[in-house]
Amino acid sequence: MADFYLTVNSDTVTGTDTDDNVYGRVSTLNPGDRLVGGAGIDTLALNGSGDFRVDQLATFTGFENITLNNFASDTDRHPYL
Repeated sequence: MADFYLTVNSDTVTGTDTDDNVYGRVSTLNPGDRLVGGAGIDTLALNGSGDFRVDQLATFTGFENITLNNFASDTDRHPYL
């Protein structure tokens, strides 16, 4: 399993042969991002609040899951955020 973290720049993520997780938030999910899942069960994990425009990504294919974690307080936040 591999973990990938989106940045505020345009990112290219190509999944591996195992289950992969791609972590992002509103400020890091960009129209220039190219996200391609590999073999296995791949998840785009979106954290925080706001409008997540997956439909506007340059490429988005091969992902089996999209999760949204809208945190109610800072104490609930993932360490990446």
